[in-house]
Amino acid sequence: MTNLKRSEMRLIDSALGMGSGYVLNFSDRTFAEFFDDEFRIDVDQQRYKTRGTSKANRLRSFIDQEDEHLVARVLRRLWKEREEIPVFRDADDHGSLKIKLFELIATIEGGAAVPRTDVIERFTRDETLEELVPTFLGT
Repeated sequence: MTNLKRSEMRLIDSALGMGSGYVLNFSDRTFAEFFDDEFRIDVDQQRYKTRGTSKANRLRSFIDQEDEHLVARVLRRLWKEREEIPVFRDADDHGSLKIKLFELIATIEGGAAVPRTDVIERFTRDETLEELVPTFLGT
């Protein structure tokens, strides 16, 4: 789960043109196709409509609910999509938004949960392997 401050969410809103409920220049169909093609995620699921049904609200709900690494991947890919759209790419604030967004993405990833190591079995020596090594090596 990604917990963002309102100011951080406003940065994402600005970077992805989400002010009026849109995300970049996606239609409902292309937004769903983007998530399915890139991440195999059905962004039209009810769970992503907790904030509302617009594309921007579904993305906000997605960010609220998914883990940090997935959110970071999606934000990076959406930025790549933004850079392919002339009206967004040529905006005066493009460079500064990119820097701020990627700093936020790094923060999101840095806040990710520490990997669990309790599920890894402790290594124990196996004497049968040590006995086989000289035989295998021909010594």
